[in-house]
Amino acid sequence: MKTSLVITDVTRMQEGRVCIAGYDKKGKCVRPVLPPPGIHERTLYSQGRAIVFPFAVVEYDLLQPVPQPPHTEDCRYDPACVRFVEQLDEQRKQVLAQTFFLSVKAIFEVPIYSDVGHYVMDGKGPRSLGTIQPQQIIKTFADFAPKMDR
Repeated sequence: MKTSLVITDVTRMQEGRVCIAGYDKKGKCVRPVLPPPGIHERTLYSQGRAIVFPFAVVEYDLLQPVPQPPHTEDCRYDPACVRFVEQLDEQRKQVLAQTFFLSVKAIFEVPIYSDVGHYVMDGKGPRSLGTIQPQQIIKTFADFAPKMDR
């Protein structure tokens, strides 16, 4: 099913792979995924231009939900049908205001345990990721932001 997502998260993983997440028009969080080895960073570009990046609207052909707790948002997609739609500029704050949570606890809605790191129990909670508004920004990194031709 063709679905446009406002990309809110692109995370570099190991071995050149990335994790992507965004929101559809109904405000549902979706994490497009592929079978192993997953999504390679080079697929975020087409003809030398970035097409998947934070605050891009990207159309995916979503095939089937494949939730594997705790990743309840996962949905397989057809990698041949990824299409850049537009880049959001003025709407960025609105997107964040509509999708952020007041705390980490509010994201997961289940107890957060801490001993060797912090975690929730596998398979518990309604979501595996979310955005919070930081109390303070100490430092930012902008090395992933693409330069778009206008």
